[in-house]
Amino acid sequence: MPDVHGVGVGLFIFFSVLSLPLVVSKPVAKEFESTAIMWIRAFKRIRVEWKAPLTIEQPTPSVNQPYHKRELG
Repeated sequence: MPDVHGVGVGLFIFFSVLSLPLVVSKPVAKEFESTAIMWIRAFKRIRVEWKAPLTIEQPTPSVNQPYHKRELG
């Protein structure tokens, strides 16, 4: 007949070793999740900008430029 105390210690050690990777991997999984969410948001922004019509912005003249001063006075 197997020793009950030995079986209990064996099960305790088995489940302790089994739970160790789970305890260690929890912070790693949270970091992976936050990084994945950040990348998903970035790709969504890129896709929205890619589908948007191309617009070329005209530079606004600065007050310090000479031709702008000539127009004012």
